Amino acid sequence: MIYEICGHTEAGPVRERNEDHILIGSWIRNRGWLCLALSAADEQIDRAGLLLAVADGIGGLAGGATASRIALDALVTSLLRTTPATGSAAIQAADLEAAMQQVNAAVHEAQATHAEDAAMGTTLSAVLLTAADHWVLHVGDSRVLRIRNGFVKVLTRDDTLAEQLYQAGMDKTIADANPDGGTLVNWIGSTRMQANIRTVPALEAGDQLVICSDGLHGFLSEDAIVASLQDPCRPLRDAIAAMIDAALAAGSTDNVSLLVLRVSDEGSAPTADTEDTHGHA
Repeated sequence: MIYEICGHTEAGPVRERNEDHILIGSWIRNRGWLCLALSAADEQIDRAGLLLAVADGIGGLAGGATASRIALDALVTSLLRTTPATGSAAIQAADLEAAMQQVNAAVHEAQATHAEDAAMGTTLSAVLLTAADHWVLHVGDSRVLRIRNGFVKVLTRDDTLAEQLYQAGMDKTIADANPDGGTLVNWIGSTRMQANIRTVPALEAGDQLVICSDGLHGFLSEDAIVASLQDPCRPLRDAIAAMIDAALAAGSTDNVSLLVLRVSDEGSAPTADTEDTHGHA
């Protein structure tokens, strides 16, 4: 199988700076495009796994951009330390838990050494593709979704007050209507951070994974996301640009970040543009 991966991140029309970062492998971007195409049997995946991630610096907190960058840098470094010498197929949940704790410690260290940014924090949602399993790592309210045969399965659960109330038994409509419902209850940089780690079913040709910040999923429905990605011949850059434009047109005032992984058969020609550029054009 072939993995086509493409992502874009931008500040949006309202925020002065982008507090988000996206990551593919070890490449991190705070603006513009990042795209890659490779075989599912690539040596990188077999040896250490391929990491895809979105980190959203917590809005309103000083140092959000710094925290999201530190978190992704630390995650890459930590996974290299914790991946067994036998390769990515041997990675276990305990290895990923250890890596996420190191990520949280890195942000704590930055809080302590940058007094002006002592409240920095970030969300983090990631997919780690290995030779054996596909892992989802999640803290906060960015999301990972899988699209298969036109149907969406959300692979993460928002760490928000509204979701916490819903899980405790409150009607979802009432929970979502709570004026404080979007408040985070778990994030990187918290003294009580809890990493949510799970394996996901094996990917199949035709599957697509979406990793996005709340600047996108808060303003674009799951049906709209599916519609944008339903044509397997549509270049991922075009689909991603259309989704971001739609979220901004729907009123998103946040930074917007989006990564998409498309799985195709070996004989299918990749449609992702691997040139790293800025902007939608």
